[in-house]
Amino acid sequence: NPWGLVMLPDGEEFVRVRELPATPAGVPVVGPVVVREFSYDPPDVPGDNDTYEFVEWQNTSAAAVDISGWRLAGDADFTVPEGVSLPAGGYAVFAPVPPAEFAARYAAPPGTLVLGPWSGSLPDSGGEVRIVRRLPPVMAEGPDFGYHPEVTLERIRYRDTAPWPAEADGAGLNPQRAAPGGYGNDPASWTTGAPSPGAADSPNLPPSITITAPADGGSSPAGTPVMISVSAADPDGAVPGGWCPDNYCCSASVHVHMDLPGARPARAARQCLRYAPGFGLGGDSLHSGERSAHGSHPVAGGLRQI
Repeated sequence: NPWGLVMLPDGEEFVRVRELPATPAGVPVVGPVVVREFSYDPPDVPGDNDTYEFVEWQNTSAAAVDISGWRLAGDADFTVPEGVSLPAGGYAVFAPVPPAEFAARYAAPPGTLVLGPWSGSLPDSGGEVRIVRRLPPVMAEGPDFGYHPEVTLERIRYRDTAPWPAEADGAGLNPQRAAPGGYGNDPASWTTGAPSPGAADSPNLPPSITITAPADGGSSPAGTPVMISVSAADPDGAVPGGWCPDNYCCSASVHVHMDLPGARPARAARQCLRYAPGFGLGGDSLHSGERSAHGSHPVAGGLRQI
């Protein structure tokens, strides 16, 4: 393909463009593999929220693409091992943690291709994500015989300020390609949505939360331990289970044991649940939060959602 100038909000770039007679002229060449979604500033969670970053590639062509030796480059770096192919429409997700840990953390669909851990991290205020394609080896005799040249297929220089979507800056949403054929380094090519690594973009409907015990209207005598149980379901994904660092809990079934010695009769404990969009396949999770004695309310009435 020839090269030409493309005008962007913060200047111009010299990139590969479609061959004439393309209409309009100067349209960038995009694909066959593009960055479809990435997470650079996940919401604050217990531990290191950088471990929730990811970059998702998608094969937008109608045929499988061998991505052996291709590289995720820029602020995060990973080289794809040999023998890896992306089917037509398929996804590859790059993560800063081992694949099994990432797939469980995000409740990724079965069979999702997760690659990692990468080196580096995606800066919160702005950075660069690149797809580097390995070309066939040089076969001509000489010092470069067998060498694999490389070409940058896509370069994205994102920011956490306009014209880039501000909702992706720590609010639980990610930059997502508005259309696969949009030029990657143009902010107009991006919108935001709930994290959906390895799957189509999700509308991220809120989860449902149900108090299962004790019965509504119940009360507890002074000095009696109180057990509160809550179940949660995500209509467009999954609420991840088994992750409870630092007294947080993100499981589909939350059980809270409270011992209130010396409390007045009918004085109940309150367990606050914080709904955090942005995790799980549907982008949702629940965190157990502050516990406190509160008021003269029935036990079940003392549980609230925030």
